[in-house]
Amino acid sequence: MSKNKEVIDALSAPTPKERINFRVGFKNKSNTKACMLAYVDARFVMDRLDEAVGKENWSTEYDVVGNHLFCRLTIKWPDGSSTTKADCGMETEVDAEKGQVSDAFKRAAVHYGIGRDLYSMKQYWADLSNGYVERDWKPIGWDSSAQQDNSELTTTSSQVTESQPPTEVNEAQEKIKKLAKQAEDRGEGQELKPKSDLKQGTPPENEYVRIKNLNKVRESDKSYLLIPSSFKGDTGDFEATKPYWVPKSKIKDLVAMPSGKFNLDVERWIAEQTLPNGEVKYEFEEIPQSKGSSANLSDEFEKHDLDDDDLPF
Repeated sequence: MSKNKEVIDALSAPTPKERINFRVGFKNKSNTKACMLAYVDARFVMDRLDEAVGKENWSTEYDVVGNHLFCRLTIKWPDGSSTTKADCGMETEVDAEKGQVSDAFKRAAVHYGIGRDLYSMKQYWADLSNGYVERDWKPIGWDSSAQQDNSELTTTSSQVTESQPPTEVNEAQEKIKKLAKQAEDRGEGQELKPKSDLKQGTPPENEYVRIKNLNKVRESDKSYLLIPSSFKGDTGDFEATKPYWVPKSKIKDLVAMPSGKFNLDVERWIAEQTLPNGEVKYEFEEIPQSKGSSANLSDEFEKHDLDDDDLPF
């Protein structure tokens, strides 16, 4: 095994149970149970980088592109080569600037495998007391063993392969500059143009359709990045994911489901758009209108604003 591969395996090793915390993802409508999301803080990511590659062999740089703060995380490998991977963060209600920096850092680290196993973790539900979850909540039996239980976490380290010829820092800079130019050309958060046969303004009920089982990857002030489950690419690839940004102004309802996926009610022309290669972007269905059906997704589950300062997101 090469030294580079040893470092890659160390970066993507399962997250120790004692470093995993939980927070409320969303609550059921009756406000009696909450779906709990596992997360790690930025300190864990720093510790993992220090242990796997050495304190002197990793660094971060930050750039603002439009309304997004991007973190470029560079790792120097044992063979002397370097790789840079980048991702953007989102503000938090507690401390907008600090939260965005922390979030961007952790998202960039996920591209190296750090904390990626939390995305495939089994779902946990907590009982609510007066609408709240007890402080430092953990699943029953969670602390009974300091060892990682592989039945609860499915590591995805096999998806992290040894790096291709290293990406120089200036390549990441060029990618961010390109993204900034695209944002400038079209206006940050500028909405897509609807088909000419649909009227502007608030459409009637039958011009909305429903898209199910989406992954909410990122959020800006004006848009959500909503990726279908069928997407096989890298969610950190700016070009590949660009068609999946959905303007908030065109959304009627967006609700987190118990599975962790999101269901979306959106204007029809958004759902009917195709990708540059001609393939269908989203599979959608008509919104039930019959008596007894739920016209709004929020009638089924209560929305919950997540704190995006921690993984996963």
